[in-house]
Amino acid sequence: MSCESLTRYICQLGESEPDPVPACTQIGEGCYHFDERKRTWFEAQDECEAMGGILASPCKKQMTHLLQHMKSVGGRWWFGAADLEKKREYMYVKGTMMPGGFWNCGEPNQGGGGEDCVEMRGNSGNLNDLHCTADMPFICEFGDGGCNEVAARTESIDKCIQIGDSCYIIESEEVATWEKAKTECKKFPSGQLASPNRKQMELIIEHFAKRGGRYWIGATDHHSQGKYYYQNGEHMPGGFWLSGEPNQCARSGEDCVEIRGAMSGLGDEDCNTKNNYICEILDKAKAPIGKKGYSTECTKFGNSCFWINKWDELTWEEAKKYCEGTEGYLASPTDPGDMQALLAHVQHMGGKYWIGASDHGKEGEFKYVTGNRMIEGFWVPGEPNQGCGGEEDCIGIWSKRKGAYDENCDARLRFICQYGQAARQAPEPKKCQRYGTGCFIIETSMKLSWNDAKASCEQAGTKLAHPNKEQMKSLLKELRQRGDRYWIGGNDVGAEGHWTYVNGDQMPGGFWNCGEPNNCGNKENCVEVWKRGLNDLNCATKLSFVCQVDNTVAVTDKPTSVDCENIGSSCFMIEPDDKLTWTSAQKTCEGLGMTLAAPTNEDLQILLNHLAHIGGRFWIGGREHGSTFKFLGGTEVPCLWGPGYPEYKEDQKCVEIYAKYKGLADGNCETERNFICQKLEKKSEKKPLVDHHKKKIFVNHKAMPFKNKNKNKNKNKYKNKNNKKNFMGHLKSHFHKKVKGLHNLKSKLFGGLHKKMGHHKSKLFGGLHKKMPFFG
Repeated sequence: MSCESLTRYICQLGESEPDPVPACTQIGEGCYHFDERKRTWFEAQDECEAMGGILASPCKKQMTHLLQHMKSVGGRWWFGAADLEKKREYMYVKGTMMPGGFWNCGEPNQGGGGEDCVEMRGNSGNLNDLHCTADMPFICEFGDGGCNEVAARTESIDKCIQIGDSCYIIESEEVATWEKAKTECKKFPSGQLASPNRKQMELIIEHFAKRGGRYWIGATDHHSQGKYYYQNGEHMPGGFWLSGEPNQCARSGEDCVEIRGAMSGLGDEDCNTKNNYICEILDKAKAPIGKKGYSTECTKFGNSCFWINKWDELTWEEAKKYCEGTEGYLASPTDPGDMQALLAHVQHMGGKYWIGASDHGKEGEFKYVTGNRMIEGFWVPGEPNQGCGGEEDCIGIWSKRKGAYDENCDARLRFICQYGQAARQAPEPKKCQRYGTGCFIIETSMKLSWNDAKASCEQAGTKLAHPNKEQMKSLLKELRQRGDRYWIGGNDVGAEGHWTYVNGDQMPGGFWNCGEPNNCGNKENCVEVWKRGLNDLNCATKLSFVCQVDNTVAVTDKPTSVDCENIGSSCFMIEPDDKLTWTSAQKTCEGLGMTLAAPTNEDLQILLNHLAHIGGRFWIGGREHGSTFKFLGGTEVPCLWGPGYPEYKEDQKCVEIYAKYKGLADGNCETERNFICQKLEKKSEKKPLVDHHKKKIFVNHKAMPFKNKNKNKNKNKYKNKNNKKNFMGHLKSHFHKKVKGLHNLKSKLFGGLHKKMGHHKSKLFGGLHKKMPFFG
């Protein structure tokens, strides 16, 4: 063509280069760009995509790194999570679920409605829901964000089981469309959606005939109607279709192949149907082949591994034999944590499942197939009930009602097998310590959720602690000294704000920490002991816990004999720390095998001197009876009242020692005081009265008229009933004569004492011993 010809033309303005990726900050294993331009959530998403990234969508480990970094950045930022379908499920822009556990307290709350997008709050380092139209800076993410999903799934490869010469990972928990299942399988090293040859197909169908269910394999007729090929181009072997399959079900779209386990064959199905699926590991070097059977694909809880058959429904005996045939046994969990995890695991599956417990050996005594007794504390309310015919001897767990129940052994249920270490026998109850009138076991060797702690206590024959008011005071004092945080049995699960114990009693008030309970995030329904009082907390939190022994004599680490102090003729325990009402003090003393103190006149004088050095006010066992005050045993309270007491007021019916005045006082029985217990002893010979601040005072038994040498003769002389009366009358007459003689002597002695004191002092006292020989 001539250069002079007229035609169209092309201009070049210079070498074209792609826009550079904006500077990003390495945080953890991800790279993030903090864009300070303010945009709505949707505009921010477009801006990130225009730069070659996405609105930040961190996985759980990266979320932790990112939020920690945000505390130094501050401010409020959009990232890639939203609930645009309004299902209260927050999804990332890349289609994955946002990890939980990072919300601010009380969030997400929808803010009156319409808060569907999620922001990061830099100052607090957590998340909040917000209206998507708010203008804010945003965070973009480049690369895989440090969350390589292929790498993440390598940990699951140990679930691979050997069938024939190949290794398969059977995904029985998640469901997916055929395309999604193919993508998920590729995330395993050398993984693909299962593509078995003829020999392997025979073994797989045999395998799934026992377990049931529907599973995708890698065959489809996408490319040629009626001709089924695997994704690697190989032809799927024929001869395994079920009768009438493939049938396209009178409509198009059934282009993908599923194994129908219970029917022992193949069927075609709509590729958009969500099924479980089977992955195949092609590189045998990367496929750790375990024991043949189910034990390698079970879910591990604690020391054991459980496999849940959610397809076949068998009788209890058939399920037992089935599990034994796979080198396991019908599930027999003895650890509360294992049982709780099992119940949580089957809850979303629905249905009822056999476990390995029955009362075949003895009616009402449930034992596992392992020989261990069945774990307690997980019965559905009203169970076990033996049913109408009294023939419900086998145990299942009921996912809907979250517990165990008894069932006729011939009923057909799903079932759970257990593998690995045999269940251990439930531990014997530990020794308890007495605090107030209650006996408690403080468990610090393990930390459990509230429900697991409750089950652990019940397994040991106790209950999660339910202290009354006076027990709570003693228990809080002990736990404050120990530190840490402890579950007790309080909760408001039944009715928000109505706090009750596991035994149904109402919790005593007055022990909450300041500002508690506050039900932060509407998730705090269980009670812990924290700092100086009580706090409501999320029941899933793992803490130490306190069990309480009911209706038992405490088995304590303390000496079995009461640690009391000999004061006067009795043994008293003075409680200088705990303050209780009069009635609670009496119950506490009784719980210790003692009684609220009822001292004699002499012992009370010594007690008053003793307490003068301690100070305070102490309940003893006296109460007002009409115009007098009496001890619980009926004896009158000694007349050793403090100045101005008793006041005989209407509300002052109980007796206390007022140490300041070295005397007694009448007080309000509901007032909380320290108290004194007295050891109960059988009556014996009178012991020396000991005042710790004075010399010993002895009673001379020789001077007593009935301590004479003729005592045995007198007893022999009066053997019958009438003679005994005569003897007592004689003894009484003899005693009165002696007393009368003493009065006469006193009159003579002291009557002339003043006259003779000046001149006859020595004569008077010199003759005193002659006239009073029985005092010698």
